[in-house]
Amino acid sequence: MKRSIPCIFFLLALLAPALLPGQQPGFPSGNRGSSSSARTGKAEQNEIELDTFDIFYFFADNPNQEIPFSDSTLGNYFRQYDPVRKRDLDYRHLGILGSAHQPIVFEAAWRRGFDVGLHQYDLYMTTGDELPFYRIERPYSNVSYTMGSEQADGYTTAQFSRNFANGLNYSLDYKRITQFGTQSQFPNQNNRNTAFTNGLRYESSNGRYDGFFSFAANTIQQEDNGGIRREPIAQGQFSSPSSAEVFLGSARTRHAHREFSYTHYYRFGGGQDSIRGTRRSYTISHQAVLNNSTYKYHDEYDVAQDSSFYNAYPALLPDVRGTRLYFKHRKLENSFRLATFKLGRSDEEMAKNQRDLLEVGMVHSLHHIEEASADTTLSNLFLTGKYRFNPSERLRINLYGHFGL
Repeated sequence: MKRSIPCIFFLLALLAPALLPGQQPGFPSGNRGSSSSARTGKAEQNEIELDTFDIFYFFADNPNQEIPFSDSTLGNYFRQYDPVRKRDLDYRHLGILGSAHQPIVFEAAWRRGFDVGLHQYDLYMTTGDELPFYRIERPYSNVSYTMGSEQADGYTTAQFSRNFANGLNYSLDYKRITQFGTQSQFPNQNNRNTAFTNGLRYESSNGRYDGFFSFAANTIQQEDNGGIRREPIAQGQFSSPSSAEVFLGSARTRHAHREFSYTHYYRFGGGQDSIRGTRRSYTISHQAVLNNSTYKYHDEYDVAQDSSFYNAYPALLPDVRGTRLYFKHRKLENSFRLATFKLGRSDEEMAKNQRDLLEVGMVHSLHHIEEASADTTLSNLFLTGKYRFNPSERLRINLYGHFGL
């Protein structure tokens, strides 16, 4: 009897929830009001708002051509973190993340008029033309971090966008490469690259006017060792790249770029026709870009360590006290464009797609170069043209050209 009493209480505890009508909202009870409220509560619990929304991004160069954002790990080179490999054709660099690079397969360099010619760090920078703007319903953020072989090495990226009242949208793109390790890389090879670009978009209430303001700050800081003079130790506790001997011990490179850009459009035409569908649109646009760039390389000459390098390349050492290269480049650019295009069939849940685009324009650039010996000022004037034909998903033709005057 004593053993049966605990068993009875245990069974009652298990059956108690089933015996209580208040715990069964789906079963009817004697009170109709309580049954109705129970059904209402259950319906409210079943109505779950989905925490997903469509994301489309575009660029200030053509806000009427959108690209749907996809967070799938199967595409967009998700498995790659190094910018020199996160692309269709790999580049090559000096062996560590963030170092100087060049293409393996020939690629025609983008050039229109005067160009400084130093592009060995372009993949680590983000200009105003490369800043994506977003069409979203709620704030969007995407942050990633990749840790290197040491705790001091890492690669951080972040994208953020948010809508504000009165047709405003803010977008941010941030990238930071830090290579400060001491054991897994060769001496005097550290680097730190920072790309910070943000912008503000304004769209009028009637959709006719679009304005884009952006600010881009790109800074490249590198240590240059001039190459390996003696291989690192292959065995023992000191067998690491840091045990190698390099040609230069104090050479430094710094590139700093600051860019302000404002692009605005006025559109007329367009809209929907009940019979013909989407009507043709026409835009007139203007863009102003102010770019200030500083290039610096310096090395304090050390006879004991640096002589073998500068004896092989005497042109790099104009003064026995050390070598130094420093100059500034300022550019003010204005462009005016006229364009006509026709959008494909779409709605708010689909990306805007131009079936065709024809654009003509004129670009004027004013350059000012400050060097130690003399200053130089020059200007370029170009006619530009662009054509796009995209009748279906399987056919797309993009043409661009410019002609110097």
